[in-house]
Amino acid sequence: MITVFVKLDCGCCSTEMQFNDEASASAAFEKVGMGNNMSMTDDAGQTHTGLDTFYGFALSEEGQDTKGIGYLADLVASTVRTP
Repeated sequence: MITVFVKLDCGCCSTEMQFNDEASASAAFEKVGMGNNMSMTDDAGQTHTGLDTFYGFALSEEGQDTKGIGYLADLVASTVRTP
């Protein structure tokens, strides 16, 4: 099992979730989709509520702290093609 950190809706806190591996965590996020106040069950069977899934997950709490509005803006910018 690995621990991943996920932002909560408040934006200042994160919670720890347990998954078998990164692929399992990614699949859980894909299934739930992006949004605020989302609920997700980790591979340990614990249901977490109040998740802000726009930011994905991080493998460290410090990594999750770097994800904010700037992170989202960079993601959007990376998908925009310029002529």
